[in-house]
Amino acid sequence: MKKILFLIIALLLFNISGCSNNGLNTIKKDASDKIQNISDKENKNVLMVKNGHPTDYPKSPYGTSFEKFFASPTWKYFKSDDGKDIVEFTGNCTYQNVEVKARMQFILDVKSGTFEAGALSFNDVPQSQLITAALLSKVFEESTSQKTTTTANENSNKTNNTNDTKEGFYGQWVISKLVTNSAVGSYSDDDINKIIGNTLIFSKDQSSSFGDDISDMNDTIRNPIYKSSVISNKDFQINYNIPFDKLGVKGTSITEITVLNSNNTCSCTFYIKDNDTLILYGGGSFFELHKK
Repeated sequence: MKKILFLIIALLLFNISGCSNNGLNTIKKDASDKIQNISDKENKNVLMVKNGHPTDYPKSPYGTSFEKFFASPTWKYFKSDDGKDIVEFTGNCTYQNVEVKARMQFILDVKSGTFEAGALSFNDVPQSQLITAALLSKVFEESTSQKTTTTANENSNKTNNTNDTKEGFYGQWVISKLVTNSAVGSYSDDDINKIIGNTLIFSKDQSSSFGDDISDMNDTIRNPIYKSSVISNKDFQINYNIPFDKLGVKGTSITEITVLNSNNTCSCTFYIKDNDTLILYGGGSFFELHKK
């Protein structure tokens, strides 16, 4: 029986593969998924899933593994009709030589900080638990088989812990102006006027906080963890639907810094434009920061 089950899973794995953005023009884009992907980027429930990992793959977070395997990945959080906390992922992949849109739900136990895979569908057609298990196995097998050390040019999503050295972004930064807004935002004009002129501090020992609510600026993160990622213009447009030129950024990539607190939750996100300029993101808005 075990041998038969192994053969079935092996056949399923053979038929599932990740895909790039090439050839996805025939797959209808779901605008609502993209919009909520932006608004839920820093949602604590979404981050709980993205930062989590299977027991058998301790060095392969769901977020990194899924976003490498699937094209056009999106994440969102919602409450189900029966009151369950759900994080839903969508992304494009190939199944039985056909490009499909996968939609997988994760059921959260917020109190215990755990979650489990729930419903899976391909092009809105429900799939069995066996297919779900095969897909997860394929995703994490491919994730662990890839090289763990690459240059920024080889992998635009490479992440590094920058806390061991004194970084160029350490110091005091003044929020000088609003650069642009994404499609969905949480800040009013009055909020934006209150935000401009404030000073943020980033250092090894502490970091300012900035998120979807203006009250987040009252928080200070002690012993922050800074995660550095190189993001391409193409990936940036997929995430925010905003090209670099709207931010005044030249080149094909930019360094993203994510500030994590002791709970491994994102407390601030900014981009390094140059030595004296940062682009701060929060609440669907991008602000320009200048070094004091």
